[in-house]
Amino acid sequence: MIAAVVAAAIGMCHADSPLTSTDFSKAYMDIPIVQQAASEGVMSLELAEHLSSPDVSIDIKAAVIDALGWSVNGKHNAELYRYYLALRYRRPLDEPTPDLLMADEMFCLGYLTAMDDYFHVEKAIPLLARARARNPKSFTVAIILAMAKGQAVRSKSFEKSWQMVEQVLNNEGLNQDLREKAKEAIVAYMKLYKTPKHQNQ
Repeated sequence: MIAAVVAAAIGMCHADSPLTSTDFSKAYMDIPIVQQAASEGVMSLELAEHLSSPDVSIDIKAAVIDALGWSVNGKHNAELYRYYLALRYRRPLDEPTPDLLMADEMFCLGYLTAMDDYFHVEKAIPLLARARARNPKSFTVAIILAMAKGQAVRSKSFEKSWQMVEQVLNNEGLNQDLREKAKEAIVAYMKLYKTPKHQNQ
């Protein structure tokens, strides 16, 4: 029992956070725009246009954001995307309100906000929650929201973080719009948050 607890503790020492440690975009590296995001690491006009395009699927948009990455010092990709949205909708920067945005844009803005400052995801969660309310069948949207929520509570309960993701994994009513290898990457990391007695489940 002691050995299991120690092993779990060691695993969590190497763990960073749900949103920054899953690295599921590797499953999408055959797609040029995802490769570009990984190479540049900064929001560009071309990337922003892809995130707002109705012709780009939600899982590729998520992979682009994951590929943009994170920094312990924070990033500003959400702010840059806001600039783009302000120009797109011809509204002041502090506006493009969530109600004005398409569901995918709301999701992307929320996900970017979480990745930019993954120590404080509180501002991102309402956007991601609204995105899910408008796209309730998307596995991609649901799993990113679950990881963001799990990140917010992980310091208090590792098991709770896993349970939030597990609920999405067990939801058979969702459209499986994320590649299987990407899903496997998320599950492999999130299992670190299981309590020792559940490690083998």
